[in-house]
Amino acid sequence: MRKLIGMICMGLLSGIFALSAQDAAKPGPAGDGSAQARRMNPEMGLQMVAEYLRQNDPKKFEEMQKLRQEKPEEFKKQMAELSEKMREKNQKEREEFKALSDKYRETKSDADKAAVKAKLEEYMNKRIEMQKRRIEEIEKNLADAKANLADEEKSMKSKIDEWLNQILTNTEGKRDRKAEPAK
Repeated sequence: MRKLIGMICMGLLSGIFALSAQDAAKPGPAGDGSAQARRMNPEMGLQMVAEYLRQNDPKKFEEMQKLRQEKPEEFKKQMAELSEKMREKNQKEREEFKALSDKYRETKSDADKAAVKAKLEEYMNKRIEMQKRRIEEIEKNLADAKANLADEEKSMKSKIDEWLNQILTNTEGKRDRKAEPAK
């Protein structure tokens, strides 16, 4: 009897685990999982807001960096507010895009369809430009990382030789404890 109850409990627990894993795998409202990821990791949302400010409003970005140093709690509060405003703006843009799509479907005249199509193209061009800027930033960061790696590879042998010499001459390795002043 105990085995049967244990097996039933294990079955129920595994079913609950499977369902919760399926829910966790579903993407957020944006369709890419980023909204869910920001809810699970608020730091990621703050990083996204900071990156947006750095690229689009450098003055505000500098203000926020100063605030981060002086008043960390106020910084977090303001960043959370900015994040919420950005989320609402993105949601509004998605709703406007959906409304334009619906309007295009319902419109009968070619002139009205052309006007709606132009607005849809404008919206998509904005999104494409944002993606291009993001890709340029990523490529720049990648180039910087490659340059840093190349520099480290060039100086690796000399650094290793320096460390080994320090160990051999006892300047970095063991220190003479008798010579050190008592603390």
